[in-house]
Amino acid sequence: MELNDYQKTAVLDEHNACLVRANVGSGKTTVLIEKIRYLHQQKKIPLENMIVLTFTNKAAGEIKNRLKIQNIEENPSSLFYGTFHGIALKLLQEVLPLEELGYTKDFQVCLPEEELELANQLIHQHTLRIKYKNRLRKRLDHKYRSATSRQPGYQDDFPKLVTLLTEEKRKQNKMSYEDLLQCATKLLKDHPQQLLQLKWIIIDEVQDCDELQFELIRQLKRPEVGLFAVGDPNQVIYSWRGSMFNIFYKFRELYHAEELSLPVNYRSSQTILAVSRRFQESGDSLTGVQEEGEKISVKNHYDPFQEAEYLAERLSKLKVKDFFVSPLGRAKDTASLTLKKMQRTAKEYPWLREFAPTIIRPDVGAESIVWDWLPEDWTKEDRFYDRDAWCGTEVLQAGKVEQEYNWVVQGLDELLKEHGYEREERYYRVHNANNDTIVLFCHFGVECVMLSHLLGISPMVLWHGTCAAPTSVTTLVTEERREGIASFRMTAFGDTSHLYVHREEPAFAARFCECYDNREERHD
Repeated sequence: MELNDYQKTAVLDEHNACLVRANVGSGKTTVLIEKIRYLHQQKKIPLENMIVLTFTNKAAGEIKNRLKIQNIEENPSSLFYGTFHGIALKLLQEVLPLEELGYTKDFQVCLPEEELELANQLIHQHTLRIKYKNRLRKRLDHKYRSATSRQPGYQDDFPKLVTLLTEEKRKQNKMSYEDLLQCATKLLKDHPQQLLQLKWIIIDEVQDCDELQFELIRQLKRPEVGLFAVGDPNQVIYSWRGSMFNIFYKFRELYHAEELSLPVNYRSSQTILAVSRRFQESGDSLTGVQEEGEKISVKNHYDPFQEAEYLAERLSKLKVKDFFVSPLGRAKDTASLTLKKMQRTAKEYPWLREFAPTIIRPDVGAESIVWDWLPEDWTKEDRFYDRDAWCGTEVLQAGKVEQEYNWVVQGLDELLKEHGYEREERYYRVHNANNDTIVLFCHFGVECVMLSHLLGISPMVLWHGTCAAPTSVTTLVTEERREGIASFRMTAFGDTSHLYVHREEPAFAARFCECYDNREERHD
């Protein structure tokens, strides 16, 4: 099969871990299958020494069938090729010592409706006090998909129900879908020697991994086991059931994975691709091979491109020395209109991407971005207000927030040094005094990190005490009242005057609900 250069690079990649951003219509399944074939035929890896994880039985079936067509001698149907739950089921039935957990190999899998019915029976039998019973299914799902079962705010017998439900399922020799993942993960952790023959893990649609699936992968992935994951951050379709935030960052951080992309689209017309760029979250650009196609009309209430045009009009009046931009699509799209209007280019810095570390958020017991807590939780910790001690708490240390923070501010200081300002303690030594204007296109979370560094304020205060709407402008100037010494002053934060000039109301996207009774605004 003829592959393009991007596809060949992915198939032939020799890194122990590789993440492939496979844009829509880019031949993702072809690359995945060719990778399996390459590992098998060229690297002599037996198919039975690979685990191929998918999100649907249809996808798993397609991979198996296409391998058969390509005359692979082994029978893929008998191997570990299937959905996360299907693979976990097979591991529990055929490989792992399931009896240690109180089950027998002939256990049954119960549907969510069966588990909910069993839970209601236990509530009645033990006279349990459960608030908001209409949310019980959701609470059970949350228990499984979060790192902890803590669910503050309810103050009822739910923890007791979870214990009783777990015991009852074990007595009846039944597992839920989530039990399959949890039990397989635990046994793999306790018995890593059970899969010594495993050489490669291949993952399809990796962007849809939730916490339980991610933990299963972690137990499967030993240092000597290769990992090849394919997905598209712009196609997260399982967010409703807890897809992890920024899964690509997680894999890259944990396994130092090589990151590649498949930017060539074989499916859509040029017109469709042009429209899709308006909605992409990632910074990958799509290149099409199809014809132009019919005109498409896009209608929406909030038009970020219109806002970006107004911003471009505003910035074009400035004398800008240099432009810098995040590698993520939203920032690059916003910047593109200004750059085009001014006939300029921007330098892309990876540290300008959105501030990505995740933590186990204490208020919900689930994984979340570090800069999104409820006030009744983060305000309890005095250290969060301290510009030096804010990152020393256990929850932030566990999320490696400090390391990411230092990476960002180091990048910022290097940029400022190039313009004549070198960091010295809490101020800057001026080596080349100037009136240069530089413009950075980035995101709210990382913006607060940079402001924290420049102004000597804890980012926790900025993250939770400020709002910056899309296309808003924050302005800082240097104060140099003594020769050779400079500090920064902020003259404007989140300014949207370029929108009001055009009678355009700023998007509500950056704000939370301003009055709890307004159910149309953003609640937690």
